[in-house]
Amino acid sequence: MIKILKLTKYYIKFLTKLSLLYAKNDYDFWKKFGFFEHGQMNEEKYASATFEFFYDTYVKVLNKDFSGISMLELGPGDSVANGILAFHHGARHTVLVDVGDFATRDLTFYSELIAGQQKNYESVENFSEILTSNNIKYFTDGLESINYIPQDSIDLVISNAVLEHIDPESLSGYLVKINQLLTPGGIMIHRIDYRDHLVGNNFHKSLPSWIVKSNFYKNSILYLNGFTEQQYSQLFFNNGFTVSIIDSKKLPSKYLRSNDEQKLDLLVSADQSIASSCFICIKNPEI
Repeated sequence: MIKILKLTKYYIKFLTKLSLLYAKNDYDFWKKFGFFEHGQMNEEKYASATFEFFYDTYVKVLNKDFSGISMLELGPGDSVANGILAFHHGARHTVLVDVGDFATRDLTFYSELIAGQQKNYESVENFSEILTSNNIKYFTDGLESINYIPQDSIDLVISNAVLEHIDPESLSGYLVKINQLLTPGGIMIHRIDYRDHLVGNNFHKSLPSWIVKSNFYKNSILYLNGFTEQQYSQLFFNNGFTVSIIDSKKLPSKYLRSNDEQKLDLLVSADQSIASSCFICIKNPEI
């Protein structure tokens, strides 16, 4: 009975939001009313904590030097915060790629974000100056945007709860392109949330196939590809990466590592109800 009630609650929420998108598929419009939001990257505490996770994983877990690197973020969402914080932590420049122009133009938010940072720059008067001052390039044409980036020019690729929203065919296309952009030994760090983003758990996996396969659903903010941890592991491996998995809520001193398909199974959790995980993928690592 409890499960039926939860499913009913989910479907009411899902169909209501799907109907709103069908009436007006405009993220900015519905965001004003609080119906949809691309995470919380326009909130200072959340944005800072998110960047710190990627920075600590790169510097402390992988023992890499962040100074002078070139970083690419997939799906920055409602701000360019990670680009700003990367610059203030020593990155040479950052490229941000999204499927639309969602980043806030709130200068107060960006000013508070860098308050107390070691580096400072002159006050800026508009969003364009923020990008220039922090050596950020912000592209909003999705996969096409990657074509603007030179090959072998990126050291680190990050994404935070983004890949689960990309359909499998497009995701494979991204990985092929990213492999070309990364320098030898370049690294990807992807945090993935497997849960349904409306009510949690795995309710989205109960959706009928006609909804899952519809182009409208695939192009909406509600879309989830339903990949498991094992499927992501295999996908990264098939695209030429050494795959490692860590718990996204911890920073362990050791992490799993695989260089061949036989060992790949070691990376896969037997618990398919896992809520989230973080993948570390290394291109052509030195062994």
